[in-house]
Amino acid sequence: GILPFGASGNSGLCDEMVSPACLSAAVAVGAVYHQENASPTTHYITDTVTCTDPTAQPDQVACFVSRNDCIDLLAPFLVTTPTRGGGTWGFTGTSAASPHAAASAALLYQAAGSATPMTPDLAVAILKSTGKIASDLCGNGRPVPRIDAWAAVEQAISPTDCNSNGEPDVLEVGRGAAADAALLGIETPAVAAHRGRPAALR
Repeated sequence: GILPFGASGNSGLCDEMVSPACLSAAVAVGAVYHQENASPTTHYITDTVTCTDPTAQPDQVACFVSRNDCIDLLAPFLVTTPTRGGGTWGFTGTSAASPHAAASAALLYQAAGSATPMTPDLAVAILKSTGKIASDLCGNGRPVPRIDAWAAVEQAISPTDCNSNGEPDVLEVGRGAAADAALLGIETPAVAAHRGRPAALR
């Protein structure tokens, strides 16, 4: 089945989300600070309206995030990529957080293998159950998990993809060499890169 993810919106509202995140079929994703940008910051909601977080801690929901009791997941709101010439390009907001969650779900489909096929409902359940509960200053008191892709993938790996010693079988598992190597304790460039990433992105 199809698993749609939607950005919750950047209007800073505590009692509503934008479409399509507000639709019941969508996985609504809000945004949190992570270690690389956890400092008090003023955000532009529109060209003339701003909000400011007086404090900013890793896994704290940013002030610009629209959310209500139907929000499903949280993810880091900053995406940066290198450009030609050695510079960087980036974008922020819940539109940057939502792809983090969608990509994490894609990892679960890859990790599950053929023995226990992944389903949309199972993917969302795993992302929620393995996520870290984030701090929300909005006051609605509802705990919302920030995705932890590494923990989610570990839970998604099927036990039948392991050999008699309980170790992942590199030759039979279809989730990719990097994931297999990580679980076997082999230090590959991909694994080394993961170890160097902020915890909120793991």
